[in-house]
Amino acid sequence: MITLDTVIQQLHIWDGQILLFIQEHLRMEALNPIVIAITNLGNMGIVWIVLSIVLLFPKKTRRAGLLSLLALLGSLCVTNFLLKNYVARVRPYEVVAGLQCLIAAQPDWSFPSGHASASFASAVVIYKSCPRGIGVPALVLAFAISLSRLYVGVHYPSDVIVGMVIGTCLCQFVNHIHDQFFTFHIDIGCRFIENINCTVCPKQCSGNHQSLALATGQVACFFQQLCLQSILRL
Repeated sequence: MITLDTVIQQLHIWDGQILLFIQEHLRMEALNPIVIAITNLGNMGIVWIVLSIVLLFPKKTRRAGLLSLLALLGSLCVTNFLLKNYVARVRPYEVVAGLQCLIAAQPDWSFPSGHASASFASAVVIYKSCPRGIGVPALVLAFAISLSRLYVGVHYPSDVIVGMVIGTCLCQFVNHIHDQFFTFHIDIGCRFIENINCTVCPKQCSGNHQSLALATGQVACFFQQLCLQSILRL
């Protein structure tokens, strides 16, 4: 009878075999410095933090920058603080016989990949919120950083895959929270202005009061549109 422990053990064996295959058939001396440079871009999520801050300045990408920073914060909490310490999976170069690590030993646990989680949390937000000229390169970089963790030998394939999934889910989560938050405030604002319009409704006035009410209603409508446009630009 197949048990959960048997399945996990078999997946662990396959994980190690994939890493050994990469080491034996894909590693090249000329390629090593390039991949190491790519994997270092993801250290502490610095490249994604800088990119997110840059996106905060133009109005068209401000929403992407804000959501990217929120997704990165979520990745730090879920992946680095919670799951890594809970699962406590040992790094592959300490377990898989014959596997050589190309970079310095990592100070934390292996599962899931923090590089993959942070990269996809930020990159998927940027891909969904920015023009393709920005979103596609960000997504390509996220894949490159994630796969580089396998190449240098510091993560199992399952670490990276789960990290990618977590990052993508965090992107969806912060997008949902953002949309719900601003939809709620837009609805409250619209109701408030509708109440103003009802209070100064021209049908309930006469003479000079009717003109004043009409003008007040037009001003209220103007500020309603202005508020909505300001919120939607975020």
